[in-house]
Amino acid sequence: MRSLSWLPFLTVALSGVTSSDIASDNDACSVRTDDVPCLHIAACGVEPAATFGPFFISDATLDEPAVQQTHGTICYDSAGIHVAEVATEAHIFSPYTQCNDEVFVASDVLEVFIAPVLSVTDNPEYYYELDASPSGAMWGGLSDNPRGNVSTCISEAACGEGSITLNCTGLASFAHNMTVAVKNETRSWSTQLFIPWGIFDARFQPSASGDQSTSLPSSSFFLPIGSRRHTKPLTV
Repeated sequence: MRSLSWLPFLTVALSGVTSSDIASDNDACSVRTDDVPCLHIAACGVEPAATFGPFFISDATLDEPAVQQTHGTICYDSAGIHVAEVATEAHIFSPYTQCNDEVFVASDVLEVFIAPVLSVTDNPEYYYELDASPSGAMWGGLSDNPRGNVSTCISEAACGEGSITLNCTGLASFAHNMTVAVKNETRSWSTQLFIPWGIFDARFQPSASGDQSTSLPSSSFFLPIGSRRHTKPLTV
């Protein structure tokens, strides 16, 4: 038996955000007119990391918070984006031992979907899906969702019709040192996901200056985050 809890779509505003930026009239989050929530992401160690949560049951009629909650933080630096999550879980389970095993099937999993966009109002067709399991195994793919309203290629490599699985080795070693670190506790598990700028098209990467407060491209990211879990141990 499995339930899916979900944090609604986030529009993540980057580009060296500071407290004064958040209060400014040209706040990127104010551009959207729908109910998509927006989160400002500051540089790691410069300002407090942005926090997200609570999560809600995906198939509930009304907004129903998950009983076993997930929460996390996000920040960025000159190397990439850092997403940390903690999921409470009474029965932690995952049978997977290799990267790109289908960790989203019959397993607890924390999922991150991410795509840079040229405009805050864009709903991207192409996005990365990064799924981490309690065993430390991660699945990574570049997805093609034709329901998006823009078809900008976000990948360092070419985009085409259909989805592809990213190359990897071991439990969670991907290109540009993208990886996830996982820790299991008695009734919770946590992830530290590193998403390097290098996986994105050059227009979405920082400039060579390396100054994380000024070198980021003027762009935002879509970043929906999900948490799938079994509500009781599997029987074989």
